[in-house]
Amino acid sequence: MYTDGGEDYDFMELKLVDGTLKLRFDLGGGAMIMSVGQRLNNMQWHTVEIQRAKAQTNLVVNNIAETMETKPYDIVREEENKESFVFIGGMPMEYGAKLDRLALPSVIFEPQFRGSIQNVLYSNCGGPMEAPIRLEESGIRGTEKDLCLENDPCLNGGTCLTTDKRVVCECTGTSYIGDFCQIALTLLFERMFPIENSKGKKQ
Repeated sequence: MYTDGGEDYDFMELKLVDGTLKLRFDLGGGAMIMSVGQRLNNMQWHTVEIQRAKAQTNLVVNNIAETMETKPYDIVREEENKESFVFIGGMPMEYGAKLDRLALPSVIFEPQFRGSIQNVLYSNCGGPMEAPIRLEESGIRGTEKDLCLENDPCLNGGTCLTTDKRVVCECTGTSYIGDFCQIALTLLFERMFPIENSKGKKQ
């Protein structure tokens, strides 16, 4: 996976190297590398998360996390770049003639990913999980049916995830819980505060 910020030369690259997942990124404070996992090329499914909160970056693989702090100023941006693309599985060959447009030109020479990927999702600021829009694809072969496309049972903005035998509903950021995100969360307040009426008296 690769994405960059265009003119500001920030980038994020995620790749599998000899069974270990490596995240290389530069968000304004200099390039850094994080590594998690072993034998991840064992033909089994693995869960991968990249989390960014303030100056902290987390790389989570199968619930095992690596955390790295960066300089605080690297998360301050005058304007959000809304035209960045995320490339999964490799870079289009056309970028071989556009290296000056890449924050990390060497990414074009990385080997293409060979394997299976499913349930690619993203969330912004703790909001509900969303599936990205596919703009273009090449060299992709579907090997299994996507159960979520056949029957999505998730309610109230829940996100459908495909597993080997069934679907699972991800309810994060929806204010609902349950197998199908069908149960509304109830907020409980343990403390009571006095309220003044129009005459200034407490009730």
